[in-house]
Amino acid sequence: MLSKKITMDLFFLDIELNEEKTGLDFGYELRHSEMYAEKPIIYLSVRTDCVFPAINDLHCYGYLPKPYTREHIQKLLNSLKNRTPEVKEETVILRDKNGIAFRLFPSDILYVVTENRRLHIYSRNNEYLTQYMSLQEFREKFPRMLQIHRKYLVNPSCIQNYDRTTSLLAAAGKSLPVGRNFKENLKNL
Repeated sequence: MLSKKITMDLFFLDIELNEEKTGLDFGYELRHSEMYAEKPIIYLSVRTDCVFPAINDLHCYGYLPKPYTREHIQKLLNSLKNRTPEVKEETVILRDKNGIAFRLFPSDILYVVTENRRLHIYSRNNEYLTQYMSLQEFREKFPRMLQIHRKYLVNPSCIQNYDRTTSLLAAAGKSLPVGRNFKENLKNL
């Protein structure tokens, strides 16, 4: 149970807490809590089989295998202390398919594709599959995104080329289709 009186800025968790709950279970609780959804989690454990769930599902900041040294901890804490976004811009918090909160900078988004009432977001550093969300809801949160197809949004700064004869848009190293109803959005390219 998390205290409502004391707020934490960072969590160091072991994978093996007790027989009833693991550190991953507690990490899921943190990611689902409004107060701690974005707080950094660092896992310290002998178990290496939990690295991928900790990083991919819980978006933990670090995972140190035991035995670790004071220098390992200091290096991780220094990198955490020194991390600042390159661009000072507003972020938006979304939830992935497991309900885990993640933060996105609008400038990091390359393009978005709808898949079975979920959004597949391709960013500079990662890919996310959101909980149920429409393209329209996403555009309301990220108004700079350009709709090029009924299933695609693209960050205009990532557009490299638009071939009007094939109706394909080159963006972020991918060829994306342009729907005939959305060609008007690309007239200024």
